Amino acid sequence: MICAFVQLSLYYWQHKALLSQKVAALSNSVPGPAAQKSDTLTLVRQVTQYELSLDDRNRLRPNMQVFHTYTDSRANEDNSPPPIIPNPHIDGVDYAVGMIMRHQHLNYTCVIYGWDPLCSASDQWMLQMGVDQLALKGNQPFYNVLVADGTSRYAAQENLEVHRSPTFVNHPQIGRYFERFCSTYFLPNLEKKKEYPDDANIVLRYLAPVEP
Repeated sequence: MICAFVQLSLYYWQHKALLSQKVAALSNSVPGPAAQKSDTLTLVRQVTQYELSLDDRNRLRPNMQVFHTYTDSRANEDNSPPPIIPNPHIDGVDYAVGMIMRHQHLNYTCVIYGWDPLCSASDQWMLQMGVDQLALKGNQPFYNVLVADGTSRYAAQENLEVHRSPTFVNHPQIGRYFERFCSTYFLPNLEKKKEYPDDANIVLRYLAPVEP
């Protein structure tokens, strides 16, 4: 989230004179002598929607959406999240958190936000989804993915491929796991970086230029 905040902050200070009156008016609407964090985030969201030129809207829209969905997803969360257990990358897990993928059969675009080295779903789910018909069945990595149609799915590695034309995945939970869209991948937030500490190296390996 830091990168998105920096971009929005720079825009704000460049237009401080123009926005100061609106900020003051909005600040007066925040209840209580000590505004809650959620109120402050709401205020920032309202401020960033004022006086944006069309070019600025197009340039900032992806990261503003990450910021907005982050605040939405945090609004109903408990302030005491469970401890994070690191998952070091292991051989056989080809992809990583933040990578934008395409399902080879269903043709949907998605972004990975988690993975298991083997399918961890119930026997009933695997039977219902036809996992036994896959070449490697459940004995392969499965990925938690956010799909561009707004759904969340659990996909087998053999069904996924790196998207040749990666694009922003518009999903209501995108800000829950990522802090920024970086044109060809999503940058995980701090919690995801701790949960999958080695995945950044996998992403960079796929994005590295090919030597002639």
